[in-house]
Amino acid sequence: MKTLKRRAVYIYLPTEDMVARWKKEADRYGTSLSRFVTEVVDDAIRDNPAGLTSKEELERDLRAAREEIKAVKERLDSAETTLKQAQGTIADYRQQLSRTVPTSVDTELTGTLIEHFIKRRVLPVDEVPDMVGISLDDPKGLAQLRASIGFLRAVGLVESTMFEWRWKGGAKRKSIPAAVRRRPARVHHRVP
Repeated sequence: MKTLKRRAVYIYLPTEDMVARWKKEADRYGTSLSRFVTEVVDDAIRDNPAGLTSKEELERDLRAAREEIKAVKERLDSAETTLKQAQGTIADYRQQLSRTVPTSVDTELTGTLIEHFIKRRVLPVDEVPDMVGISLDDPKGLAQLRASIGFLRAVGLVESTMFEWRWKGGAKRKSIPAAVRRRPARVHHRVP
């Protein structure tokens, strides 16, 4: 009897409803209430050897987790919007480029031009031959350059003014004032 008293733990639950719920759970597992409480407490100690986590700490963690979920959801929504815009832009490019590239267009030269347009958005007409490695004394090279620019203009990716070619694909940058962007031509020849 002394051994039983030393092993006894008395617990007072806050409500009778809680006592009834615990008894119902013990019955569901086919065990006594004493055995049920022992198993649940033992499992809790094994899962969290540091001891109990206070309700306040759990609520704080829950609030922080909800705030983090909200922030992640906002970033996800923003990323999805950007992705949809990018997919629209890609679809637009595909549609514009779906036309067959004429055989007179040098695809390597056109690719090089596109790279320059993507980097700078606006290319001064008089600088483009040097940028792509074509001499102003090379009529064949200049003809290929005209064909490539003509193709890019035809598919709506490039527009031209008297002194520059502008990339129309993707986001547009603010234009540079004419007084700043005008440079004297090095040679009288201009590629249209």
